[in-house]
Amino acid sequence: MGDDTLAQALQRVLIATMATNARGEALTPLHLRYELKMVDYKNKEHAGTYETWISKDGMHTAIHTDAYDDSDLTKSDGVWASETGLRPLRIMEFAEVHMMYRSVLMMAMRGDQKMKPRTVDGVSLTCGGQDDRGSVCFDPATGYVSVIIKDQEKVAYEDWKQVGPLHLAGTVRKSFGKHLLFEAKLVDAAAVVSADALAVPAGAIQEPAGTRIDEQRGLVFRVEAHPQVPPSQTKAPQSPPPSASGQAVVRVWVDQKGMVSKAVVEDADDKESADAGYGRATLLAYVPYVQDGKPAAFETSYFMRSMGGGGGMGMRGGMGGMGGGMGGGEGGGEAPGGSGNPAPQ
Repeated sequence: MGDDTLAQALQRVLIATMATNARGEALTPLHLRYELKMVDYKNKEHAGTYETWISKDGMHTAIHTDAYDDSDLTKSDGVWASETGLRPLRIMEFAEVHMMYRSVLMMAMRGDQKMKPRTVDGVSLTCGGQDDRGSVCFDPATGYVSVIIKDQEKVAYEDWKQVGPLHLAGTVRKSFGKHLLFEAKLVDAAAVVSADALAVPAGAIQEPAGTRIDEQRGLVFRVEAHPQVPPSQTKAPQSPPPSASGQAVVRVWVDQKGMVSKAVVEDADDKESADAGYGRATLLAYVPYVQDGKPAAFETSYFMRSMGGGGGMGMRGGMGGMGGGMGGGEGGGEAPGGSGNPAPQ
């Protein structure tokens, strides 16, 4: 890698792995299909597939696991989607990093620029950055990214290949501490997309104007279905939210007054993250939901995304017709997922 600084090496990585430009337009036709092994925080394994087609005419993504199915299409004239189940945390984590963990790369660019030899999991690599903000390690022989580390997160990239002008890892593996979160294998890749791949998926419905698809979060509505009340505006005594460095998805039941009456952890990066996600979810307050002119209970989900020792943001993902929305965790956000169903009484 010569005398490159970390920023120079990362800039090349960003360019080599970028499938779309800043406006979200495809730089090249691309068809990718991954097979996933996912492990929940209770160490139960789950299998799934993640397939995407990207071209100048649109983007289609199909996701299938043992408890979740999604097929969505974005074209210039609208967004169509068919979704069953709650978007798994492992799918959200995979979507964030499978081409490259860009948010950590951007943080690493602002860190120590000197590249140094380092042994990671018994392999000699060339690394830069700091683990607390983001370290990036390269294979000194090929220049490809081998491992990205941030706090307890570790994302490994192996078996690099070229697909059209892009460079993609054939295996992506993420762990949290000693716990494997997922392993993804790229089993099909081509720099061509057929017209049939961008047809409206069977059973999909056209979403309201202003809806968009976020690769990690799924459906994002222009108007939030169930906005949260900022902590500063609630009357209840404010307790510090539990802190954790991992992530969690928690299903919540909200009563007619907008208070969380029940919460169940769907998945998390580890038990500490599960406990913190549950603790944060039970502190939430929502703007009371009104149906047919009357207050109504509803069911939704909360996504705790770690901010390293505090903060965090919340997201509600759709469960069939159930509530979606970026609830903003400890403040603000957009609204992915469904419109929200009243909770069973």
